[in-house]
Amino acid sequence: MNHTEKLALQKDYPPNIVMKLRLVTEEACTNAYEYCKSKGYKSLFIKWAVTSKTFEIFVRHKGELFEITKDDQINTSLRGRGITLITNIMDQVELREENNYVELYMMKEMGE
Repeated sequence: MNHTEKLALQKDYPPNIVMKLRLVTEEACTNAYEYCKSKGYKSLFIKWAVTSKTFEIFVRHKGELFEITKDDQINTSLRGRGITLITNIMDQVELREENNYVELYMMKEMGE
């Protein structure tokens, strides 16, 4: 989250967007970590691609594809809000599969 904040501030993203990007980073990494831990996988990978117009976050780990849908319904359960939060904050969210890895791609445009 700190690295996400540092990158966003370097590109002059407004504070409200920086906070949302930190939150998205936390949710995506927490989801990946918990999944990896439950399956006995040792690591996950995160990378960023940042310009003055777009902020992209990639979280990759061993796993399988699952469906991502944007849902505007309020989730009142104790779990399962992370992906909903991510899809409602980010402008583009995709799940990609390559070999035995799954990658969550998230992109936020500066003007949003």
